[in-house]
Amino acid sequence: TLNVVCWSSCTTCDSTPPPPVMHTITFRVDMSQQSGFTTPEVNGTFNNWCGSCFPMSDADGDNIWEGTTSLATGDYEYKFSNDNWSGQESLTPGSFCTITAGAFTNRYLMLSSDTVLPIVCWGSCSACQEPQPVAVEFVVDVSSQTFNQHVSVAGSFNNFCLS
Repeated sequence: TLNVVCWSSCTTCDSTPPPPVMHTITFRVDMSQQSGFTTPEVNGTFNNWCGSCFPMSDADGDNIWEGTTSLATGDYEYKFSNDNWSGQESLTPGSFCTITAGAFTNRYLMLSSDTVLPIVCWGSCSACQEPQPVAVEFVVDVSSQTFNQHVSVAGSFNNFCLS
């Protein structure tokens, strides 16, 4: 005599499945090269692409925004957005951290243990690279001007200094 089981199952119909194995995961994104946002968020298959449901924080002010949550073992798609989808990162199809389905390219994650994801630059699979200095030559034609002073260039690059 065999035990009674539910159709297409190995357990009885009145048994409840075991709870999913949960893991703590920390998402991290470097926003140092972005402006015009208030709060980055993590949106994905795990929260139905909710918008502002998973806001990140930058407690130490270093422009590395973090968010920690618990997810069950599994595969997930996600991406970073900001201010309830007012902005979202644009990811390159075929990048090592992405998956493309139809018109959508998202980050891809296979979760099987507690994980702290590496810091990535917004819109990239890698860490942000420091901007490299470049030589700039300013040329101003003052041949039609008459003045007894020198010409100066001021801007954010020299703290608007005119000397």
